Amino acid sequence: MLVERVRIAVEHGGRGCLLVNAACERLPEDAATRRTVRDVQDASRVALADVLRVAAERGENSTGRNPRSLAAFLVTFLSGLLVSSRITPDVRALEPLVEVAQAEAIGREFAAHLLFGRRGGPVTMRLYNEWLHQMVLLRDALLPFTNWRDVPLLVTPTGLRHIEPARDGFLTEVLVRQIRHTSAVDFARRVVTGTSGPAGYGFDHDGGTVLPAVLDTPPLTAPRYLLTWRPEPAVDETATYVAEAQDYYAAPRTLIEHLPPATGTPGPVNGRIVTGPVVDGSRTARIEVTHDGTTAHIDLGQALRGHRDCRRRPNRRPLGRAARTRAGVDAGRRCRKAWVDVTQSTVPTNGASGALAAGPYG
Repeated sequence: MLVERVRIAVEHGGRGCLLVNAACERLPEDAATRRTVRDVQDASRVALADVLRVAAERGENSTGRNPRSLAAFLVTFLSGLLVSSRITPDVRALEPLVEVAQAEAIGREFAAHLLFGRRGGPVTMRLYNEWLHQMVLLRDALLPFTNWRDVPLLVTPTGLRHIEPARDGFLTEVLVRQIRHTSAVDFARRVVTGTSGPAGYGFDHDGGTVLPAVLDTPPLTAPRYLLTWRPEPAVDETATYVAEAQDYYAAPRTLIEHLPPATGTPGPVNGRIVTGPVVDGSRTARIEVTHDGTTAHIDLGQALRGHRDCRRRPNRRPLGRAARTRAGVDAGRRCRKAWVDVTQSTVPTNGASGALAAGPYG
């Protein structure tokens, strides 16, 4: 009833309601108009109170409020709503107010009764089941990410149903084999952009970048396959990050036994990620390291491959808390002693973090 009254009131550019318009224009001076308006409102309150009383007897209104008070509230609310319809003659702007009034007058218990009680029907249950399904899709869509609260998901008119084919393939791979990093990236890209792309280790999208979590997490503790969304306002296109060398073992490298010994006191190490141009929807990136005036680089995809594929020594028996702490300290000390040879110069990795510390894995 309330929604229909609003729709009538906003017609013809918001002409409003004759009764409410008369009250606004002629009161308080016109006593006859006052009596007419009061009589109509009294009749409306009585009629609504009877309806609400019957609804309470049937269990359809469990608010516990007095039916006459609820009826008076609805009549007063409708009068104010009809005045607002002249100011804002837009049904879409006024309908949410009606929903709030109905929730307060009829009660939220009534909505729950529609879902679970005898008043619920097939249409209501389908709506509830769809809501549950969307929650499951949301849970699965956020699986590849460490900072899942910040990920900007693509939501279409059908919610997240557009990810269902990619989700089914991704979950199947998770359950039946060791997950490939490219599969996690492809699923994450479909979740964020709605499209697929070349096989890669990350991607750019409007306003941000999705790359492995190790870039801002210590390599010893970083997850090998999870991704992190990083806001980048300068990013304005979608592109996939691919490795420069298709074969991990074909990339040039220096064996650790061929590295020269470290001499002197190591100076500060500065590192950053430098991205290449986008070509056919793909791009590469490099870790650029500067030390003592010498600049070197390594392909970011190659370093990330090394981090994912490096051998982790399995624990032969469960460690207690103290043993785990000692093992972590020893591993950190070994890591801080690592050196990597780049462009004929020896660069220490002590104190480096994120992408710079991941460089030696390439």
